Amino acid sequence: MSSFDIDQESVSIPVSRYKLGGLIMYALAFLALGIVIIVYAQEISLTGYRHPPKVYVIFMGILSAAFGGIASLLFVYRFFLSSKPGLIVDLGGIHDNSTLMGIGLIRWGEIIDIKEADQAGYINIIVKDPEKLVDRVRNPLIKRAIKADFNKHGTPVSIAETTLRCGYNELWSLLTTRFYEYQRAIENTHTGI
Repeated sequence: MSSFDIDQESVSIPVSRYKLGGLIMYALAFLALGIVIIVYAQEISLTGYRHPPKVYVIFMGILSAAFGGIASLLFVYRFFLSSKPGLIVDLGGIHDNSTLMGIGLIRWGEIIDIKEADQAGYINIIVKDPEKLVDRVRNPLIKRAIKADFNKHGTPVSIAETTLRCGYNELWSLLTTRFYEYQRAIENTHTGI
């Protein structure tokens, strides 16, 4: 059962509060785990596998707590304070706000291909000029994360189904159908049909 009508001129997919709530719980679990590791660092270092030094155990606890704390704050912001839809697909292109690193509008003319990502739940959008797309991002932390994503996946744009109120197959069908329609329209204008 589709959560949107693929035949609409503009399709807006909201963020799934249910899925985002689950991500908040995971982030809070990392935070709690980090705190427990820090509090019980001495015991962990004495009884743990290979008896890691207490400093190493505390460092791992700090990393876990920091990751969980930052992630939970960002997810809570997205859950309660942001009213932007996660994704809009229209005649202009794809407006990506599906992740915290959402790059915004990607025009159909900028897109070369749409591929399934190595990670489950993600779809890679292959663009003509990735550097130009990355340069649009103003936040230096987000820009750095997008560049790392680009180096890892070969594209700065990975759309996540994990935060959207739709399934992977629905999202894949919507994006590939719209991209195919755009390509067909361009071919028809060039051939005069």
